[in-house]
Amino acid sequence: MYQSSIIGYLHHLSPIKTSKNNNQYFDLKIQSSSNIYRTMCFSPEKHTTFKRKSSSPVKLTKFQLKKNERTSEQELVINKRTKVGDPIDYCAIKTQEKETKDASAQEILDGEINILVNICGRIIIDE
Repeated sequence: MYQSSIIGYLHHLSPIKTSKNNNQYFDLKIQSSSNIYRTMCFSPEKHTTFKRKSSSPVKLTKFQLKKNERTSEQELVINKRTKVGDPIDYCAIKTQEKETKDASAQEILDGEINILVNICGRIIIDE
């Protein structure tokens, strides 16, 4: 059964290995906000993608979550159908551009909350 999605960081990416049945795979750990999953990937072409994204969070879709019979822990299984993407690609962020204007520090503090403000200034020292 495929799971919807998970966002997490990648750790302990192994080299590509070959099983006794001549299947290529690699393993890694995926740390989500609530758990760390042992992960097996049976799609060796994803190894390069995971290596590139090792310091950034990733979003996985169409993966399987299975219970390991020996440890009773949940494990992720990734295959060719699993999609790997950036979490920001899946966020519904709407940007709004506003007209820029010069303002004093007090006007900025008294203004709208949760807006991005670029500050540029000059320090003048009276001697």
